[in-house]
Amino acid sequence: SDSLPVVAVYVDVASAMSGVSLFGQRAAPDNWEFGKGGYEEENRVVSYDKFDYLLSEEKHIQGFRVIDVAPGHPRLDIKRLRVHTRDAIYIHEKKKKGIL
Repeated sequence: SDSLPVVAVYVDVASAMSGVSLFGQRAAPDNWEFGKGGYEEENRVVSYDKFDYLLSEEKHIQGFRVIDVAPGHPRLDIKRLRVHTRDAIYIHEKKKKGIL
């Protein structure tokens, strides 16, 4: 049978710290490959060209568009008994040629 094309996913440090790399990789289909990078210069990814999707704390990454956002950074509002969050991890998809 035909094998599925490889889907390359980059996970930055903030995303990895959320547990996505541990739990996400376990649930991912066999054709998904994960790459990780770090904040240190020697562990930094120079180019995202080989990746189809990025999980990143960065809102804007050239050549990619945001398709979803995961909330994070919870803060408890005692007066209103609510937990407030803000956008934390952006899910980016590589832009297709000719599509903005």
